[in-house]
Amino acid sequence: VDAEALAKLEALLVPELDRAALESGRIAKVDYSRDLPMDVTTLLENVLDPAHLPFTHHGTISKRDKARSLDLRVDPLSVGPQGFVASKRGGGGQGGSSSSSSSSSGGSSRVSDEDEREGSGGATSGEGVSGGAVAFKAPHHVLSVTHRPGSFSDWNVVYALPLRPGFVRVFVRVVFEVGAMPQPSQALFSTLFNRTPQWLLHVNNHRVLEDDNVFLHAQEATLHRGSSRSVGSTSGRDGSGQEAGGGGTNWRKRYFLPTKADAAVAAFRGWLDKYGVGEGPVWSPRTLTKNAGFVSPDMSQTELIERRRSHTEHCSACSGALKRAERVHSVTNVAAYVFLILFAAISTSSFTSEDGFHLLLQIPNSWVPLNALLGMSAAAALTSVVAKEVTKRLTDGEYPPPRNR
Repeated sequence: VDAEALAKLEALLVPELDRAALESGRIAKVDYSRDLPMDVTTLLENVLDPAHLPFTHHGTISKRDKARSLDLRVDPLSVGPQGFVASKRGGGGQGGSSSSSSSSSGGSSRVSDEDEREGSGGATSGEGVSGGAVAFKAPHHVLSVTHRPGSFSDWNVVYALPLRPGFVRVFVRVVFEVGAMPQPSQALFSTLFNRTPQWLLHVNNHRVLEDDNVFLHAQEATLHRGSSRSVGSTSGRDGSGQEAGGGGTNWRKRYFLPTKADAAVAAFRGWLDKYGVGEGPVWSPRTLTKNAGFVSPDMSQTELIERRRSHTEHCSACSGALKRAERVHSVTNVAAYVFLILFAAISTSSFTSEDGFHLLLQIPNSWVPLNALLGMSAAAALTSVVAKEVTKRLTDGEYPPPRNR
């Protein structure tokens, strides 16, 4: 790797989360990756929108009643080829815009500044209100940090790698500043991150991403339906945002972004317009001539949330856990039947034989071996069921998502 490439890589790293910080024990993290059925621009846009958390991820990492007005402000001086930075005020990264809450109930999406202040619970002095920032570091990195006054911070570090048209691999590092947490939260989080098997943490991560997979894939197809050009595109060749063939990717006409919570999404789409040469990101495979006019493939619900190919096969922790679970399921399934057959054979022969029956009555604790066989059969059967469930969680997604249950 040459020096220039190393310099570019260093620019995408997060200094606060280096090895020294990890080894100090003040922060705890979990790393995760998965192949997602959407274009890289769709993924990055979603990550840049913290207001969706209480609604899309209700029941996994947030709750609807935690929705608050979120004020995102893009620093004009930060905007450039390298990306941009937006500061977060209110909502603590858990908030939702007023437009989101009213839209979900069928009401008007337009809100006033007064409505937004009311949506933040009337907190105007900053007391109890979290801060932080969400930064897009071109071409494929988003860093979201939330600071809680007088408490801990957390980071959501995302790298998006285009794989092929319609698919992206996401690399995520979720970090908590456990050293700044009060007890017993500090001990709880430290134990959770350091003692829980990686594959079990990844199963929980799956549930979060599967909140998004189905509707983001459909949203992408809807947004670009009828377009004669790439899905990554956001404006016409003449820079007007309107495609020559009447295509449907003019985001300024098709997106409704009425609140301050939408600032980062608008900034990202604007960045694509300005620095994507009118054809979307130059680093997306969809901008290649041979992929022009690509439309997201029709995929079943099962395919959109499957876990085996999208994660488990290329994760050492989960692939190892899957092999062990499949092996345990096979062995214990057979063992359960063997123990049950032995129990049936011994008990049947004892009761059908008068001598055998009298022998059982005369020998102290003669029923113990039979009860032991029955118990071992039940234990093996239960273990087999658990192993089968682990296998399912490592290979198949869950539907419907918690928000719809």
